[in-house]
Amino acid sequence: MDGNQPSPVVKAVSPAGLSVPGGHYSHATVANGLHGIEHWPAFNAIYAAWAGSARPARAVVPTGALHFGLKVEVEAVAVLLPAA
Repeated sequence: MDGNQPSPVVKAVSPAGLSVPGGHYSHATVANGLHGIEHWPAFNAIYAAWAGSARPARAVVPTGALHFGLKVEVEAVAVLLPAA
Protein backbone atom coordinates (compact mmCIF):
# COMPACT_ATOMS: atom_id res chain seq x y z
CA MET A 1 0.00 0.00 0.00
CA ASP A 2 1.26 3.43 -0.89
CA GLY A 3 1.53 5.14 2.48
CA ASN A 4 0.09 8.33 0.98
CA GLN A 5 -2.98 6.80 -0.64
CA PRO A 6 -5.33 6.90 2.37
CA SER A 7 -4.35 10.46 3.37
CA PRO A 8 -6.84 12.29 1.10
CA VAL A 9 -9.56 9.87 2.18
CA VAL A 10 -9.09 10.30 5.91
CA LYS A 11 -8.59 14.07 5.53
CA ALA A 12 -12.00 14.29 3.85
CA VAL A 13 -13.63 12.92 7.00
CA SER A 14 -11.42 14.78 9.46
CA PRO A 15 -13.00 16.96 12.16
CA ALA A 16 -11.73 20.05 10.30
CA GLY A 17 -13.29 18.80 7.07
CA LEU A 18 -16.60 18.26 8.85
CA SER A 19 -16.89 21.59 10.67
CA VAL A 20 -19.77 23.91 9.78
CA PRO A 21 -20.84 27.38 10.96
CA GLY A 22 -22.86 27.10 14.16
CA GLY A 23 -21.88 23.53 14.97
CA HIS A 24 -19.56 20.65 14.38
CA TYR A 25 -19.76 16.99 13.54
CA SER A 26 -18.89 14.09 15.79
CA HIS A 27 -18.04 10.78 14.15
CA ALA A 28 -20.48 8.04 14.97
CA THR A 29 -19.16 5.15 12.87
CA VAL A 30 -16.44 4.48 10.32
CA ALA A 31 -16.32 1.49 7.97
CA ASN A 32 -13.21 0.68 5.97
CA GLY A 33 -12.86 -1.57 2.96
CA LEU A 34 -9.24 -2.65 2.62
CA HIS A 35 -7.86 -4.38 -0.47
CA GLY A 36 -5.86 -7.15 1.15
CA ILE A 37 -5.37 -7.70 4.86
CA GLU A 38 -1.61 -7.38 4.31
CA HIS A 39 -2.23 -3.61 4.13
CA TRP A 40 -3.74 -3.57 7.63
CA PRO A 41 -0.62 -2.40 9.56
CA ALA A 42 0.00 0.56 7.23
CA PHE A 43 -3.65 1.60 7.16
CA ASN A 44 -4.09 1.17 10.91
CA ALA A 45 -1.14 3.50 11.57
CA ILE A 46 -2.67 6.17 9.32
CA TYR A 47 -6.11 5.66 10.89
CA ALA A 48 -4.73 5.89 14.44
CA ALA A 49 -2.93 9.15 13.62
CA TRP A 50 -6.14 10.53 12.10
CA ALA A 51 -8.47 9.43 14.94
CA GLY A 52 -6.17 10.63 17.72
CA SER A 53 -7.87 10.15 21.08
CA ALA A 54 -11.30 9.69 19.46
CA ARG A 55 -12.49 6.14 19.14
CA PRO A 56 -15.39 6.04 16.69
CA ALA A 57 -16.98 2.64 16.24
CA ARG A 58 -15.37 1.05 13.20
CA ALA A 59 -15.38 -2.00 11.03
CA VAL A 60 -12.63 -3.12 8.67
CA VAL A 61 -13.56 -5.46 5.84
CA PRO A 62 -10.89 -7.12 3.68
CA THR A 63 -12.13 -6.86 0.09
CA GLY A 64 -11.21 -7.93 -3.39
CA ALA A 65 -9.96 -5.39 -5.88
CA LEU A 66 -11.46 -1.91 -5.52
CA HIS A 67 -12.25 0.42 -8.43
CA PHE A 68 -9.44 2.40 -10.05
CA GLY A 69 -6.74 0.38 -8.27
CA LEU A 70 -7.52 1.92 -4.90
CA LYS A 71 -6.42 0.06 -1.77
CA VAL A 72 -8.85 1.55 0.74
CA GLU A 73 -12.46 2.73 0.88
CA VAL A 74 -13.78 4.70 3.85
CA GLU A 75 -17.43 5.25 4.75
CA ALA A 76 -18.14 7.55 7.70
CA VAL A 77 -21.32 8.58 9.46
CA ALA A 78 -21.19 11.75 11.54
CA VAL A 79 -23.68 13.52 13.80
CA LEU A 80 -24.09 17.31 13.70
CA LEU A 81 -23.75 18.80 17.19
CA PRO A 82 -24.69 22.40 18.05
CA ALA A 83 -21.93 24.83 18.88
CA ALA A 84 -21.06 24.94 22.54
